Amino acid sequence: MSEIIFDEVKHEYTRNRLPYISVTQLMEKYGLRADYDGIPKDILDKAAMRGRTIHKNLENYIGGDDSEIANGGEVTLFHTYVQQQGLDRALIQSEKIYYDDNFYVAGTVDLVYSQEGELVIADFKTTSIIHVDAVAWQLSIYNYLVCKADPIMYYFNKLKAFHFAKGRLVIKDIRVIEFEQVEALLQAHLNNAPSFTYVRSQLLVQPADEQLLVAILNEEQLLDTQYEQLKQRKDVLIAKVKKEFERQSEYSYKSKDISITYVSDITKESLDSKKIKAYFKANNIDITPYVIQSKVSSSIRVKLLDSSTPTVDDTEEDIL
Repeated sequence: MSEIIFDEVKHEYTRNRLPYISVTQLMEKYGLRADYDGIPKDILDKAAMRGRTIHKNLENYIGGDDSEIANGGEVTLFHTYVQQQGLDRALIQSEKIYYDDNFYVAGTVDLVYSQEGELVIADFKTTSIIHVDAVAWQLSIYNYLVCKADPIMYYFNKLKAFHFAKGRLVIKDIRVIEFEQVEALLQAHLNNAPSFTYVRSQLLVQPADEQLLVAILNEEQLLDTQYEQLKQRKDVLIAKVKKEFERQSEYSYKSKDISITYVSDITKESLDSKKIKAYFKANNIDITPYVIQSKVSSSIRVKLLDSSTPTVDDTEEDIL
């Protein structure tokens, strides 16, 4: 049995002279890729070239090339993450090909590493925003290939997107598509089915709970409106009292119901983080020892929607 061969120019995988569809081609075949229709070709080509350059620099860094660490770009950000997480760069796998001989599917995974006993399967993203559903499918198919269709291992692996945009790195936890649905997609490809419909295995929110949430959010919205009206009235009264305090040179007032204190103007000083970063960069100073990483706990955000409100899943884990 021969190893799988990847033709980078044609973006084609072959094994034993048989063609294997790539993960991106599979997603495109069934409409699961991000939709970039309407964006001019020259802009897409420029973004793609930038993405390839960043991917190559990150691949070289993982392979031991330190030449880009001090340049303040994507490699610097990723190097900082590796250092902060205590990862062994020698154990990180990059641009490794995984494939499945039953469904004739293959893909090249940007990043695979172990952290706290868990296998992390990740992808580098350089687009302005992350299309979360598309990334979830991409990484879930990679996960299927990496764990060799083992349903138990499949749910123990973690999926992450490393998003490089606007000079920062955001690491997002990505949800795992149900194992049965990934396998159904692969079976649809094998059968050359004309379409594939993603069916969730269970409801995320029960109808009764959704109705109650909507009622509570509507009530909150009404209270927020009333609060804003009260705040505006209060601000008018505060401005009137402040003017009188200043006219009479008084600093406090107290009655049986209320205490009011006048606070004079003060000047505060704070460090300009942008200028500090620019100074470090200009003087080639490693910023890593001065970076503090904080982790935001997982949460649920709920809001009322109307037909004109877009929905975005943008849960952030780490920001560098």
